[in-house]
Parts: sequence; structure tokens; C-alpha cells
Amino acid sequence: MLKLIGAVLVLIGGSSMGIRAAGELQKRSRTLTQFLSALEQIQAELSFSLTPMPELLQRLQKESEEPLKSFFKFCAEGLSGLGDTSFSSVWNQALQLEILALRLEDCIPLEQLGTVLGRYDAEEQRAAVGNVCVRLSQQLADAKEKQEKMGRVYRTLGISAGVLCVLLLL
Repeated sequence: MLKLIGAVLVLIGGSSMGIRAAGELQKRSRTLTQFLSALEQIQAELSFSLTPMPELLQRLQKESEEPLKSFFKFCAEGLSGLGDTSFSSVWNQALQLEILALRLEDCIPLEQLGTVLGRYDAEEQRAAVGNVCVRLSQQLADAKEKQEKMGRVYRTLGISAGVLCVLLLL
């Protein structure tokens, strides 16, 4: 009876590892989708109403879901307490938050955007946001493809590893 319980627990553990790895791929896709939506909203604000950056960040914080809600909250709080630090350093610190689940190649265009936002005229900021949107769209397509293909692989490997461990232990 004890062996059976142990075998079930090992199987569940292996399966959960695979499911968690697949979940990380899904989290990345979701975060990129949210960033694209937020950047499109920033671009629209820069085009039509020229909303000041502190107000825009607070609006994005209210309208976004996690994890971007925390990202924009961090940026808005950092912007209100600017002293010796620049907005781009606050933006980059916010990108380093572990809740974002972004890879380095996802963060590079966003870091470059942080150096432009609030610094140049509206046309240059809008062009920079548009360029980042194009790059993030490519990253999102790649992330969704990996999620579809590798998600199944990770789940299958997790279950298979659990079954293999059970067979070895019995």
C-alpha cells in the first residue's frame, strides 16, 4: 500500500513538473500579449491626446491585469519619486521584476523603449512604440509556436518521467 501511494506521488510530481514548464510558456505568451495591448494604447495616447506620462502610467495600471498591473504600478511609483534616477532606469528596473516571465530577447526592445518614452517629442515616441510593437509581435508569434509545440512535449515528458521513476522504484 505504501509503495502504491509513493508511486502515485512520484507520478503526480513528474506530471506537475511538465505542466508547470508548459505553464511558463503560456505565461510568457500572455505577458507579451498584454504588453502589445498596452503599447498600442500608449501609441494611441501619443497620437491623439498627448496624455502626460504619470497619468498614462496610472491609467495603464488601472486597466491592466497582472503581471502588467504591477509593472505599471512600479513605473508610476518610480516616476513620482524621481530624483537622481531617470525614467529609463525605473522602466528597466520594472522590467527586471520576476513576475513578468519575459526572456532576454523580449526585454531588449522594451528596454530601448524606456530610453525614448517621456524624453523625445510625441512623433519620435510614437515611432519607437510602433517599432517595439512590431518586434514584440514577432516575439509573440514565436512564443505561441513554442507554447503549442513545446507545451505538449513538456507535459508528455513530465508524465513519462513520472512513469519511468515509478517503474524503476517498483
